[in-house]
Amino acid sequence: MHLLRPWRPRANILTLASALTVMMAGPALASDVFRPLSIDGSAVRWHRNAPHEITVLRYAIATNAIKRSSAVNCGHTRAPDTVIARSKLDRAAFKTAVTAAFARWQQIARLRFFEVADQDTADIVIGEQAEPTGQAFTNLALGGAPRDATRPIVHATICLNPERRWKIGFDGDLTSYDLVHTLTHEIGHAIGLDHPGARGHVMSFRYDEAHAGLTAGDVLGARTIYGAADSQASTDGSRTVVNKSAPDAANSAVGRGMSD
Repeated sequence: MHLLRPWRPRANILTLASALTVMMAGPALASDVFRPLSIDGSAVRWHRNAPHEITVLRYAIATNAIKRSSAVNCGHTRAPDTVIARSKLDRAAFKTAVTAAFARWQQIARLRFFEVADQDTADIVIGEQAEPTGQAFTNLALGGAPRDATRPIVHATICLNPERRWKIGFDGDLTSYDLVHTLTHEIGHAIGLDHPGARGHVMSFRYDEAHAGLTAGDVLGARTIYGAADSQASTDGSRTVVNKSAPDAANSAVGRGMSD
């Protein structure tokens, strides 16, 4: 089976809460379960400028190496050239897969994602691991202080293992990994969702090809944090929604990842 490896706490690094959270009224159905990220009792999410604004985030596909000594995961990330070459993908197909993964979340919640060419201006950067391990990981940098009720996510890095076989689309072969599905899962972590359980959702910690899109639980999780999508919402990509110089941003990190 292909598993998402549980994140193991490290000294001086934030730990994930273990309690399963079901955010709904009445009896819970398996399809409606989700689990938000909770770090040492603090909720984590990207901040909006105002309570009812859309959260607008910029993303980039890595073009240069990124090294962060404080990162739990993705400490050394680079452009996904090996992922593309070894899996015999073309760069346009890889970019399309990235766009499709972000679109899944944007279509259902008050989130807007815009691609930028400069990775240094991006809120979320996608690349490959320079030191391959597992399958895929997400690293979050957090602002605020450990005892805050809610801590802002100030940056996210998603890194793929270039030694794995990647594909686009489901074909029943669980020894290769669908980029759209995997990136959708990792973006879920990047916006503040955790694993609700072993199976049944895109955010579940077992890789399978049973769900071609977000489940009711995945949708409910994103909407609980950011609100439901509004067809009249602004798509102004120039709006700044997070302060990258938030206190402790460089030293506060948490990682989640996918591996065998």
